[in-house]
Amino acid sequence: ILTLENVQVQEKCFEVLTAKEQGKETQLISYAVVWLTRSKSRNALNTKTLEDLIEAFSFLQTQYHLNVVVLAGKGKSFCAGADLKAGPEPFVPTAREKRYRLQVGRRAIAAIENLEAITIAKVHGHAAGGGLG
Repeated sequence: ILTLENVQVQEKCFEVLTAKEQGKETQLISYAVVWLTRSKSRNALNTKTLEDLIEAFSFLQTQYHLNVVVLAGKGKSFCAGADLKAGPEPFVPTAREKRYRLQVGRRAIAAIENLEAITIAKVHGHAAGGGLG
């Protein structure tokens, strides 16, 4: 339902059998999977990926029909943490802008934490640094 440069959001459903007083009933549960899609770098977090996560989780906050969101990583690793191969940020002219850019990781974690749906991390392989949240 949403595809960004380094993050993809897919919507899925499953049925749950619930017991009611007068018999059994099925209920449809809607959920989304947020995929980290930088598998060649073991889903290391660069600035663009963190910004994509903010956008994805802000979008999901308005998808009121979703009950659950799963955060997962494509490839061999969930997330290898900060992308150490990413070069330094380009020159930033003001202290305020520099501070804003340096806090992108904090804003990404806040976007995930503030989501009102149940959030589950599907961790596999490497999960280090910022990948542990």
